[in-house]
Amino acid sequence: MRGEGSVAAILLGGALAAAGCGAGPGVEGLARPWPMPGVGSPSGDDPVPSPDERVQPHAGVILASMKLAAVYVGDENVDGVGNRDDFVSWVISSNGYWTRLAQYGVGFGTFVGSTRVASSAFFTAAELATGAVTSDELGADVVGYVANLPGDQNAIIFFLPTSIGLGGSPQQNCTVFGGFHTYLTGVEGNPTLAIAIIPPCPNFPRDQPSSHELVEMASNPFSEGWYDPQNGEEIGDLCNFPVSQPIDLWSPSRFWSNADGACVPR
Repeated sequence: MRGEGSVAAILLGGALAAAGCGAGPGVEGLARPWPMPGVGSPSGDDPVPSPDERVQPHAGVILASMKLAAVYVGDENVDGVGNRDDFVSWVISSNGYWTRLAQYGVGFGTFVGSTRVASSAFFTAAELATGAVTSDELGADVVGYVANLPGDQNAIIFFLPTSIGLGGSPQQNCTVFGGFHTYLTGVEGNPTLAIAIIPPCPNFPRDQPSSHELVEMASNPFSEGWYDPQNGEEIGDLCNFPVSQPIDLWSPSRFWSNADGACVPR
């Protein structure tokens, strides 16, 4: 991140967890639980869908053209997850998936590249010793990393290593949540950078958490975009299931479509 954000970047609410699994207007400081995928049926899976403006634009703040960077923390095949550049790049530029976000004003995104950083260079020695970070500590780690990050990205997706747990042991990541997004603000308090955090979760479908957070970051990056005014749920939260059939060999998460009145793609 460059400019004002590199001078005094802070996290909304002082903690990454303030965003929850979807960053809508939930309880500040509380991560929204990630529903277990594949239980029951997706909201809106009706036999004959029809338009339903269930989510509203509120202030209408979106990332119309996402410029996404990926950061992998940890050594690959040691404590870091494998490279997912091909998948996240596909998500934000895919026909039949990402193009369905056009109804919310979101166009194709651009993948600007990825970096891998050793756990020892990202986390403090104390965090590594305990194998866990609080949300505030992770927030400080993220701010410290992006403060000197070159490039013109407006969104970053962080993939955490297997050796660190947020708030407890690494295993708690995937029972309390499977991912969340939030944002950084600059010295004047204006949002500057959308952030997604993805811990390794072998009990979730591989493609689902990152695609879930990406569609929510694009449509509601700073909690002033599209979400359901009844409960604060974002378009991914309303449809937390993978697609029924792979798209170009991938199985991303569904999301709510006002135009279809249903979770798409099916």
